[in-house]
Amino acid sequence: DMGNMYGAGGRALDIIRRYPKRFISMHVKDEIKSTGGEMNDGYESTILGKGVIGTKAIVDAGKATGGTKYFIIEQESYQGRSPLDCAGEDLKIMKKWGY
Repeated sequence: DMGNMYGAGGRALDIIRRYPKRFISMHVKDEIKSTGGEMNDGYESTILGKGVIGTKAIVDAGKATGGTKYFIIEQESYQGRSPLDCAGEDLKIMKKWGY
């Protein structure tokens, strides 16, 4: 889960590069700064590509060198929008990115 990793101080792109071909699936999430946050880490999830993680680069690295075949879109915070609207936008973004 790239979002939880980010909140804990890890960087998914670094891990994928360090350990190639070990990530058959990936929880795809982006994060923005927040008071508290979902994991009480100061971040909450948002629409893919709108946050601070660099989600597209991580997804691309997962496909190119990480061995990733399954990308699971994940978002737990919606910034006042409906979860279904956010899921639709996230899916459109993944398709725009070629997934």
